[in-house]
Amino acid sequence: MPDDRTSPSGGWREVYGAMEVDTSAEAPANPCPDCGVESRCIFRRVFECDDHGVWALDATGTPRMESNPTKMKAE
Repeated sequence: MPDDRTSPSGGWREVYGAMEVDTSAEAPANPCPDCGVESRCIFRRVFECDDHGVWALDATGTPRMESNPTKMKAE
């Protein structure tokens, strides 16, 4: 394994950080329906996006975003 301090590509983490890009080779497991960014799982089929708020998967697996939490039915 090359040493990051002496390798020509040693500063890749800083470059990617400055470019604000994701280094993951995999697509998000729970992408936000609006922006596609990975969402945190809050409860079973309920997720939260930092920019767009809470969304859930309905019984058919279709993402639902509701502004009124009383209308949202998460199973």
